[in-house]
Amino acid sequence: MLEAARRAGVSRVVYASSNRLTGSYTAGDHVVSDMPPRPDGFYGVSKVAGEALCRLYADKFQISTISLRIGSYEEQPSSAREQRTWLSPADAIRAFVAAMTTTEHAAVFYAVSANTDGWWDLQAGEAVGYFPQDDATAGSTREFIDPNVPQGGMYAAHAYSTDRMRR
Repeated sequence: MLEAARRAGVSRVVYASSNRLTGSYTAGDHVVSDMPPRPDGFYGVSKVAGEALCRLYADKFQISTISLRIGSYEEQPSSAREQRTWLSPADAIRAFVAAMTTTEHAAVFYAVSANTDGWWDLQAGEAVGYFPQDDATAGSTREFIDPNVPQGGMYAAHAYSTDRMRR
């Protein structure tokens, strides 16, 4: 995709990355976009590679690349994990509009709603003009989550990866 964009003279690529890129951090961690990747599985590893390619094309070929680490995109949060990772449909639109219209050349930010108990720092998004407005716990009971469990939840489990490997 990036090479096709370069050849076509495209000036910006908005990359749909994932929170799974940092899913091995614990629920007690507050993650900032520039912290080292800690993927929770092979999908997260592919997103690490995608973000690295975006940075390469931004630096080497001057294509603006904006990577959004997308949270749990749902109409409403349905679990304790999603109370921290939820991305409302309205905030998703705000995130992609910010990514498409920012003056920043290269950026990575979490596309997540302004959740009271959120795990991810929102400052990188604010730097590109993303200001989420929704909160997963608005009008609901805040659910406890063990601060020692991985942020990736079931995706970070050993079995989740080994079940997908060839035998």
